[in-house]
Amino acid sequence: MGEIVNTENRRESTYMQLSDETTFEQWLEIGSKLIQTTQNIMWWLGDWWNFGERKYGEAASQALSMEIPYSTFSKASYVARQIEKERRLPEVSWSIHCEVAPLDQQDQDIFLSKARDNNYSVARTREEVKKHKVQELLDDNDKKNIMLYQNINVKSSNVWTFGKPMVNYGVNDDQKTPPQMLFNLFYWFEDRDLENLSKVVDLTDKYQVTYDVAKDFNFECNSYDLYPHAETKKVKAGDWTVDHYPKELQEADIVVLNILDYLDNASDIDPASFTRQQLINLSTAMKPGSQLFFISKDLDDCKLENIFSLIYDDTDFSIIDFISIPNKDRYTKDEEVQAIADRQLLNKFGYVFVLRVIDDSDH
Repeated sequence: MGEIVNTENRRESTYMQLSDETTFEQWLEIGSKLIQTTQNIMWWLGDWWNFGERKYGEAASQALSMEIPYSTFSKASYVARQIEKERRLPEVSWSIHCEVAPLDQQDQDIFLSKARDNNYSVARTREEVKKHKVQELLDDNDKKNIMLYQNINVKSSNVWTFGKPMVNYGVNDDQKTPPQMLFNLFYWFEDRDLENLSKVVDLTDKYQVTYDVAKDFNFECNSYDLYPHAETKKVKAGDWTVDHYPKELQEADIVVLNILDYLDNASDIDPASFTRQQLINLSTAMKPGSQLFFISKDLDDCKLENIFSLIYDDTDFSIIDFISIPNKDRYTKDEEVQAIADRQLLNKFGYVFVLRVIDDSDH
């Protein structure tokens, strides 16, 4: 083949000089070897580093002065330690081995074989591993891990603000309840024995948000709405306020009621009297010890202070917590001027009452 690469000094090692006599077949062969070398170099680097640490101890740290970032040493070392040479598949790239390295040995072998047999890309392998990790979290029912893995901002106070609703939960519509809110509600206030799956009923799950979030927690969920969005598949249509509540409500550990969603879809309803009647009815229809996530906002004809009085005086609920959700919509200039003239502070904010049906232990 003749002299193809001249690397006698440092400068010449930075380029490849190919002979004009190189044939197409030879050029392809060179490329194949380069690609294979590129794939192998991370294995060699990892094994070399691990050998040095094992044999020379702290003295091996002198290698860090070489012109290679420590992060490269560290990553190569980790993958080489995690996957012994006998279990490495030459048909599968080092990058794919890197994706499966955090798994236990049995799962590593399974995913490496899948990648080889199905010609998985790195991206496809990463997605398959992610699904596997999520399923493990669901099997363990570890709520904190689910929150962290889904990159949900866990709130630490009772004032919650959210950005644009997540697109992977419910129908993609900016009007839907932010899935982040449901994640936080389930995280903070679902406190039952995790060996028994919590049963959830949402009476106003128009966009199927609660159903999808509950699925991530491995909760059993039944969702209803007066007029479900056309793209939902798991929300049952019907007006549960006319005849009776769904039978699942009597066994539910958590009930979700977004009164705003209902009022937006129903006409000729007085918000104050409707809210009052629903809270009274639910406090007797739900089982003792169960919780209601009551979502609303300060309405002109249904003031917040009246809701507090109603809960304390007329229902069998106790208040576990109250969460304020500032309205993302800005006030108009006219509204601000009128508020100042009327000496009436603007209170356009949403809120969630977390309520618990009183049981014998509360007396």
